[in-house]
Amino acid sequence: MINCKESTRLTIKKEENKITLRERIELSFHLMMCKFCSAFNVQNSWINGVSKHAEAHDSFSESEKQDLEVRMKDSTK
Repeated sequence: MINCKESTRLTIKKEENKITLRERIELSFHLMMCKFCSAFNVQNSWINGVSKHAEAHDSFSESEKQDLEVRMKDSTK
């Protein structure tokens, strides 16, 4: 069983697609049991998605900015 620190490391490594099958399984088991690491995993995925969108489009429209602001506020509740 991995600890939360290792889970954080694997979550970040997973976003870079450099995670082994064993690490993926260990991470999945840990995320099923730890609500804090599970929340970090969701937030990290969301942030990476937003940053990839920003890289692809150079900037956000006003409606996209407002949508992101609302979603960020909702995710911190």
